[in-house]
Amino acid sequence: MSEITYIKSGEVYKKTVPAGRYSKRGHIVITASMSSTGVRSVYYHGLRWSSEYDRIFHFKSEKVDADGKVWVKNYSSTKQLRDLIGVAGGDVIDQFDLSPSVNLWGAVGTIEGRDDFVELYFNVESVEQLKEVASYYGLELPVSDNDLDNNRKDWVVRHFKTKQGNTIEFVGGSIVFDGGNPTILKIYKCNVPS
Repeated sequence: MSEITYIKSGEVYKKTVPAGRYSKRGHIVITASMSSTGVRSVYYHGLRWSSEYDRIFHFKSEKVDADGKVWVKNYSSTKQLRDLIGVAGGDVIDQFDLSPSVNLWGAVGTIEGRDDFVELYFNVESVEQLKEVASYYGLELPVSDNDLDNNRKDWVVRHFKTKQGNTIEFVGGSIVFDGGNPTILKIYKCNVPS
């Protein structure tokens, strides 16, 4: 199965495909993608569990742009998500401009060596909520139809069991902040046949 990331009225930003789990420089590569801007990404984790990786989002990605510049993106879970599922720790994100329409912020993406970039991942509950988030940040809606509402199971990135025993079907959306400003609103559709 593949994952497609959408931006700007349903424009495909990238397609992520399984990578066959091969080893590269002491890591296990799990997926790979190519963005519409020419950035190649390889998503990987260590050969063994390590505190180098987040407990919930146990991977990193290596990105290479069209000019050959390489950088590493780290992913970490939020305190809000960890509290909900009964796991200690997590990143506090109160310092960011958080849309009040988002009920669950799940993760943070940062690029090593860049303090001016952050990507905040959240649970998308509906197209209507996504419209509110887009309006709040002044960004384009990343979907052009109601497929999310009509086929939610196709969009679920991950299931989380809360400490109360409930299940959260997490549909991933994200806001990219570059230089402190919101620049891109994304949504991720999983379970897409490769």
